[in-house]
Amino acid sequence: MVNPLARVQVTSKEPPKRPEAIPPEPEHYAGTNQPYRGINDHGVKATEKPSPTQADWDTREGHTYMAPEEEYEPIPVRIVQQHGNEFRQFRVHRMSVNAAKSVQLLGRNHERSSVYLTNPDAALDLFISHRPEMPLGGFILHAGQNITLYTHDEIYVMGAAVDPAVQTAQALEYYSIEA
Repeated sequence: MVNPLARVQVTSKEPPKRPEAIPPEPEHYAGTNQPYRGINDHGVKATEKPSPTQADWDTREGHTYMAPEEEYEPIPVRIVQQHGNEFRQFRVHRMSVNAAKSVQLLGRNHERSSVYLTNPDAALDLFISHRPEMPLGGFILHAGQNITLYTHDEIYVMGAAVDPAVQTAQALEYYSIEA
């Protein structure tokens, strides 16, 4: 084991001879070197007058101002995304309804263009909605009235009668298929 109290004598050597360093030379630019902007001219060249003074504004030549063009009314355009050869059909739906619960009169149909709903009853109202829970977002179709809906969603109906054999709901569904 080495004695920690012993002194060690260190002898230093001369550093080795190295060749002398070559001083760096700055690059030479083709043009003017502008501090913080580089060698490219951006905008106005350094030899030109940067901008006209206010006295020169009226004396400038070569600038003529044209009147703005007249604006025209836009032409309405209809974009057709489906085939022009469509086969249009219809279906008639008739269902007995009552006040006990809502029933689905029509299912979801993405080809449907419109639905013509009628209430053929002379005294009782129908409740129409897109949800089975009628009080949440439905509307009343009074006796003898009709309405056209443009929807792809399902339609639920609930009647006002207690007996389901008494009241009916009718729907005429228009839809088109590609031929």
